[in-house]
Amino acid sequence: PFAFYLFPNMAENCSAVLKELHKAEKKLDEWQAGSVQDIDAVLLKISDLLEKIEGGTDVLTEDALAVQEKARKTVEGCAQSHKKYHSDISRIGKVVDKNFFADFSCTCLPDMFEDDHKKLLDQGIHDHLVRQSRVDISKTLCAEAGLEEASINTAYVSINKVMDSLKDRDVLPAIAFLQEAMEPSTSTDVSHQTLQILFKLMTLRFVRLVDGDLQEALSYYALFDQFLGTSVAGGISQLAGCFVYRHRLANSPYSEYLDDAIWDGVRESFLRVATQLNGMPVNSPLSTCVWAGTKALPAIVDMHVRLHTTFGQVPGKKFEDKDKGNGKEEEDDGAESERKQLQIEVKLGERCFYHSIFSCPILRRGNAGDPIRLRCGHVISNGAYVKIRVGSRARCPYCPDDTENSDASRLYF
Repeated sequence: PFAFYLFPNMAENCSAVLKELHKAEKKLDEWQAGSVQDIDAVLLKISDLLEKIEGGTDVLTEDALAVQEKARKTVEGCAQSHKKYHSDISRIGKVVDKNFFADFSCTCLPDMFEDDHKKLLDQGIHDHLVRQSRVDISKTLCAEAGLEEASINTAYVSINKVMDSLKDRDVLPAIAFLQEAMEPSTSTDVSHQTLQILFKLMTLRFVRLVDGDLQEALSYYALFDQFLGTSVAGGISQLAGCFVYRHRLANSPYSEYLDDAIWDGVRESFLRVATQLNGMPVNSPLSTCVWAGTKALPAIVDMHVRLHTTFGQVPGKKFEDKDKGNGKEEEDDGAESERKQLQIEVKLGERCFYHSIFSCPILRRGNAGDPIRLRCGHVISNGAYVKIRVGSRARCPYCPDDTENSDASRLYF
């Protein structure tokens, strides 16, 4: 989906590909119509021949061989005529390559995952595997990458087991997990989101009991009294209507609870609540980085294309000194330095909203005051800003840009 952000002329690019696709489709449809007609004629002759044999009628060998030869020539003719359309099909791929940018190597630094960075990446993969309860693979990674084995968080194991049970439409482990996690708290301390997912899980269980044992359903309905006085209490009386539609819930207002589509949302909501109850992030750092990188990729590629168009070359690559005419290759250090410091704003969406803990890169501590955004886009703490400020302006410690006091703005995470 993010490919639509890569090219300003996406509509024209898609139209060019569709044009070639329709041309190939038209030719293949014509070939198919002719081939089907020839094949049907051969099948008809074979059927007539079989009917004669089964009916006890003598069939001349010459007739059988003639049908066989006709079938052979028809198959060879269809295969031969199909070959001339191979070029039309391959042309579609060439048009795609021509109209769409496929090289994303410009978005990475070749030495990004070397030395300590490589160890950091290995650690991120290891933590992700542990989070997914893939202990066997994580141990192998530790042995091969020279990492220390981290202790397995039992909460991850429990959550993954519940998620597996939800795949099988079994809500009992999820209900037990939430009730156990909520035991130390009172109903007023539990978040609305936690109560909501617990209520929905119990509702899914109750709706299925209604079509079964009536007495068991009535007993289970009494368990909803624990939600009295909470933010979801209004739904208890609505569930009583399930008994009216007993054995015909599929055609009732409660049919949504029988739909398979509801389970994806239930699993996602449970994962979010379960991780919050255990003080863990919903997504692993590795998956978050991959998500953020995917969202940032279009903007980075677009900036790369703009720099390439402006300077006539890819920043950081070697170029020929045409003014000197000696063919000497030099490294474009200025452009390379500019590329590494170039800032691109990327909107990652609500999935990547977090309560950040800001640590000042200048004073190197987290209690240096509120974060201050300079005019150039760099962020430092208020304490650092006071130290570098001279009069009504301050010079950014990362770049030579000056910021007036009126241009410095406080950031709120």
